[in-house]
Amino acid sequence: MLNYNHDKPLVAYTYQNYLKGTEELLKRDIEYIKSHGVAFSAKLVRGAYMDKERMLSKKHEYPCPINNCYEDTSDTYHKSLEILFDETRKNRTKFKTVVASHNESTVLHAADRMKEFDIDKQDGSVVFGQVDGMGDQVSYALGRAGYLVYKSVPYGSIEDTLPYLLRRLLENRSVLNGVRRERELLRSALKHRLKQKCFPG
Repeated sequence: MLNYNHDKPLVAYTYQNYLKGTEELLKRDIEYIKSHGVAFSAKLVRGAYMDKERMLSKKHEYPCPINNCYEDTSDTYHKSLEILFDETRKNRTKFKTVVASHNESTVLHAADRMKEFDIDKQDGSVVFGQVDGMGDQVSYALGRAGYLVYKSVPYGSIEDTLPYLLRRLLENRSVLNGVRRERELLRSALKHRLKQKCFPG
């Protein structure tokens, strides 16, 4: 960030919100970057290295750094949003947040808080992000409502991309529910179109 974010937030740090210390780390990083007068950008994710973290903490005999439950991770994520949105309200050109989540409740929470913090959905200070093919119903709903949405597309061989996609599924268990919901929505849309075609008017 110090090298590239002189005028605007181009480079972002990724914050794993399944870790207990994420909130304090985010606060420290913001203060450090602000003290150097450059822009700050953060990508918020839930995180997907829980098994590795547990294994390392057990191996090296230190307290496990992972939140106690899924709800605690959601709470940490929402607190991180509050910190970033508060800073964005003070200086919109120097802060950018990527809400990287497939979780519908988190996305709705972020959208609601943007309104309360009076953050323009089109100015680019807050954007949403999902993996292409995961949570598409969330992405489309955000786009229709006028929010800025990024869709990431994993590129490479199956050997390279499959571990990444599996981590994304582990990171957010709601994706599995989203897949079922997408299937239901597609089935409903197909029935509607067939009905219109076969029985017009």
